[in-house]
Amino acid sequence: QGKNVIVDRCNFDEEQRKTWINLAYQFKLSIDAIILDTPYEICENRILKRKDHPTQVHGKDGLNILENFKQIFKPPNYNEGFERILNVKPDEIVDCKEDDIKEIIRKLDE
Repeated sequence: QGKNVIVDRCNFDEEQRKTWINLAYQFKLSIDAIILDTPYEICENRILKRKDHPTQVHGKDGLNILENFKQIFKPPNYNEGFERILNVKPDEIVDCKEDDIKEIIRKLDE
């Protein structure tokens, strides 16, 4: 239908990303990776400020999850089947509104 699909998920390793890559291939679609490249300290501060987050990633338990994620994260690579991979820094997204998304898509197209 000419629409983009975004899977908003950590997908911290090749095995987790494989599900989405295989699904895209089934429908003969290209697949891109957008890495929200946020420094550890910023993530840590965000977790400590959270209250009643739907993912339960807050407080001390949230910091433990963040540390575990840091240990197991394997960045996406082109050998997995991605057409494009883009790193996005936190200062490149102001409010995560439509204009921010359009700008990220524009950068993918460059």
